[in-house]
Amino acid sequence: MVRPRRRGGVALDITNPKIASLAPTWRRHHGVSVLFDNPGTLPAPGVARLDDIQVTDPAAQRLYDELSAIRASLDRRFHVEHGLCALPRSSFHVTVCDGPNERHAIASLAALLDGLPRSLERLPDDLSVLAHTRLLAAVARQPVTFTAGQLVVRGHVLAAALSPAGADDARTVQRISTARDDLVDALWARLRLPSQPWRPHVSLGYFPNRAAARAAGRALPDRLRTLPAGSTSPITFTHAAVYGFTDMASYFRLET
Repeated sequence: MVRPRRRGGVALDITNPKIASLAPTWRRHHGVSVLFDNPGTLPAPGVARLDDIQVTDPAAQRLYDELSAIRASLDRRFHVEHGLCALPRSSFHVTVCDGPNERHAIASLAALLDGLPRSLERLPDDLSVLAHTRLLAAVARQPVTFTAGQLVVRGHVLAAALSPAGADDARTVQRISTARDDLVDALWARLRLPSQPWRPHVSLGYFPNRAAARAAGRALPDRLRTLPAGSTSPITFTHAAVYGFTDMASYFRLET
């Protein structure tokens, strides 16, 4: 545990295992998940770092730019007092289903996790379901559009909560959720991997400990607790893929 300093009556001890310092610098945290492919990008063969993937239509990711600006609108005092470690805009993404990470201590996956990102090209049998799950097909079957409704603090994370943009999108989300449940069941059967309910969001930053996060949640300006309708752009996803990560700012896509 790192004890850097105290601000505004809240100790900023770093107990969040994903943070190395408030600079911010990120601690090693290796894992594999299914993410939506960011819209307006051109898939690359093999394993490609998320921020190296070519963006062919920047307007398709306008929401990410707006969320970055909204985060920046939080005054310096908020950032400093609560130790907010902002994620780089280039790492913004939306997770569909978490897979294993090194905190799960699954012996059969140790070599895969240690060898990320290159080891993505050789998924072990226990994780082959990620590349062949019908969840990927369910996402590709019909586009789904989300809107950002509010900023929230969940656990250690400052996030923008996403909601389906309309009735058709809500039905698509339900179909994706059903396919996701099948993947969750398969991961539990193979690896006894626990799961959390799916709450689509964009992570904007991490806090150093739970107390700082709770204080930040109480201090969030009212204007961000409910974002006015139409104040941010919708975002539409058409594909999902398997991604690995080596810390909270470094994601890598596997083209299957």
